[in-house]
Amino acid sequence: MTPMKIVICDDLAQERAILRDYIRRLEKEDSLELDITEFDSAEALVAAYDKGLNPDVVFLDVYMPGTIGTVAAKALAERGYTGSVVFCTTSLDHAVESYKLKADGYLVKPYSYEDFLGAIWRCRAHFEKSKKCLSFVSERIDYQIPLSDITYIETANRGCDVHTVKQTLFTYKKIGEIEDVLRGEAAFLKIGRCYIVNMSRIQKTDTDSLFFADGGSVPLPSRDKKRLLQTVNDWFWRVARGDTDNA
Repeated sequence: MTPMKIVICDDLAQERAILRDYIRRLEKEDSLELDITEFDSAEALVAAYDKGLNPDVVFLDVYMPGTIGTVAAKALAERGYTGSVVFCTTSLDHAVESYKLKADGYLVKPYSYEDFLGAIWRCRAHFEKSKKCLSFVSERIDYQIPLSDITYIETANRGCDVHTVKQTLFTYKKIGEIEDVLRGEAAFLKIGRCYIVNMSRIQKTDTDSLFFADGGSVPLPSRDKKRLLQTVNDWFWRVARGDTDNA
């Protein structure tokens, strides 16, 4: 079983200890493997992410010296983080903002173990979905790429280029084969004959193209622009309402 990587970010050691105890209790009760990393500031968390840390869940205090939790969550999202965020705070003042940031939970201190379970349940569902992979061979190497890491796929030569958050890999799989594998995955949308995009990775749109955080873009076919843009907009609204996973 792949361990779930959990970050606790809170400037107060006693608050980190409470949450750490809850996580270890869950680990024992459900026979899970949970990896915990702790930070006492948002700046340290973001710096660690920039150096390669990529957690599945971040429990993030809002009120901390320096960068506050909501600002840190935005910074992580801008860098491509798609895991779960759960805010832990003493006030309800940021509840609406957490909704806009697509957080998987909002815990008001002091919170109970049962409150914690309600938040981590949503995170676990997100985690399990994020571990679904696209399998293919590239340059004689077998790859298992998590679907959440894919930005878009495009036809190239006699196969496809698979663009991910870290690299682009060529496979001789045809786009039709990949489309069959992704069938039923709500985040993936076929664009014309040549592209499949992960809508959760779209950073912005205009009337002609879809744009991704890594600088890539996908053109929209002129005869189908209106329908495709509406589909993308509908996806974002569904995610904002919590009707589908953000991955």
